[in-house]
Amino acid sequence: MIYRISLLLALLLTAAFAARAADLPQWNFEQDTTGWTSLDKQAELAQDKAAGHVYEGAASLRFSFQARGPAEGELPGAMGAQLEGLVGAKSLHLALQTSVAGPCVIAVREADESNYMLFTHLSADEWHVLDLPMAAFRLDEHGVDENGQLDPGQITGLVVADPGVFLSQAVAQGGFPFFYVQPSQRTFWLDEVQFMEGHPNRLSDPQLPGTTMLEDCDSDPAYFMVFGGRDLKVSSCADPAARGKSLRLDYTLPEKSLLAALCQTAAGALAGARGITFSVRSGAPLPLLVMVEEEDRSRYQKVIEVEAGRWQTPVITWGDMTLGDDSQDPDAGLQPETIRSLAFVDASAIIGQKETANTLWLDEITTAP
Repeated sequence: MIYRISLLLALLLTAAFAARAADLPQWNFEQDTTGWTSLDKQAELAQDKAAGHVYEGAASLRFSFQARGPAEGELPGAMGAQLEGLVGAKSLHLALQTSVAGPCVIAVREADESNYMLFTHLSADEWHVLDLPMAAFRLDEHGVDENGQLDPGQITGLVVADPGVFLSQAVAQGGFPFFYVQPSQRTFWLDEVQFMEGHPNRLSDPQLPGTTMLEDCDSDPAYFMVFGGRDLKVSSCADPAARGKSLRLDYTLPEKSLLAALCQTAAGALAGARGITFSVRSGAPLPLLVMVEEEDRSRYQKVIEVEAGRWQTPVITWGDMTLGDDSQDPDAGLQPETIRSLAFVDASAIIGQKETANTLWLDEITTAP
């Protein structure tokens, strides 16, 4: 779904960095912006000391850019840092803010030119503080890696980018049924970037024994990537919630378009699981397409009919899911240990062939009991 744009990103990332040596790096931008550079020749990268745009300390990194098409040797709306191998790194901590709500991609590149990516959605004028497992970064769609996994010791570059130009191209070319309008100008603020040897456990324990928490929706909503929807608002909500907090999506779906909330999972996170379960609530009845995608890009799905106004907790086993009509699986069967993303898709505007408006809540995504 999101990975059709990753090839274009990967081609530009390939030439972005040369290897150089360093320890596990961190940046707080208190002194300057040393180590970071713009991959967009027309963008502005600078230190910012304005109180509303600093997460901690006295300064952050400001990156302002305008919408335009890609040019040879550069990546519009992208900034990055050179690295030299991050032996022992298990996670990436960073704080991000944006002037305009929308998608953001965080990517790392290995010395063998394989690129690993993680997609997120940022709300406007809010600090999003994320602890991202290196195991959740995913090889780009057409990438090849000699051992098929991200090796922190081989990482040579980190990139933070707006993929809007590629989303706009995908929408214009058809076959990408998500509403998206690229803003003419956007600014990112970045602060407290740190690669860490450990991985903070932000997830709560599941209520049911024998299950594994995949996403409890209690922390930052930017752990999800959300595609589609006009007037989209992504937020964290304590009421209603199945437990703790929930992910809340408010949106209007133009006719023949989809909305998808997607979270990337760490490699092997669903090994041994028999399926997934989650809590869902909707302001209006809707057909919810639940989709999992394997490492080889094969997609399996199941449609759940969600009633309006109450929490439901569907349990979906792998046997309930069928291969998507637009997908192929060379392994001829769903392999749960290779699942790398979960998606929850509102298909009401396509099935009903008319514009719809809705509020959707998601919570407590776990392996099936």
